Amino acid sequence: MHTLPAIATKWGLNEHMQLLQELDRQLQGQQLNASKAWARLCKELLSPEQPFELHQQLYAAVYASWQASERGPAPVWVPDQQTVQQTNVARFMKQFQGDLRWEALRTADPSQDWPLLQEVSCANPNVFWAAVAKELGLQQGLLEPPSCMLQEQQSQPD
Repeated sequence: MHTLPAIATKWGLNEHMQLLQELDRQLQGQQLNASKAWARLCKELLSPEQPFELHQQLYAAVYASWQASERGPAPVWVPDQQTVQQTNVARFMKQFQGDLRWEALRTADPSQDWPLLQEVSCANPNVFWAAVAKELGLQQGLLEPPSCMLQEQQSQPD
């Protein structure tokens, strides 16, 4: 596995060497987590005009010590807090009433509440999907709201 400075040298990114050396030191010393390092690289160095292979090599170096068996697959993109707050799902989460668990545990920070929303969507799909359908305007024109959003199949469909 290559270090960030070695990748910079290979790709002629000399003007970014100081940034890459700093990130490499912080990653090696575990003073910075991989997601924050990757977000900083995306903001300060990477652009769509650069070869995808460069993006892949930097990503592999940043996430080299990621423990997928414990944490699941490494994220490819991590939005900053401002971007998160401006998303449609953040707006949905602010107005979503959910169930008792959602109301008791949510923090009002979409980046923190995302796993909880996923849990609630699985634990109480009728409440979740009814709210999604309402948000998307899918119930307009119906004489009455659906009595059930999801119905489990008793047998396998064809």
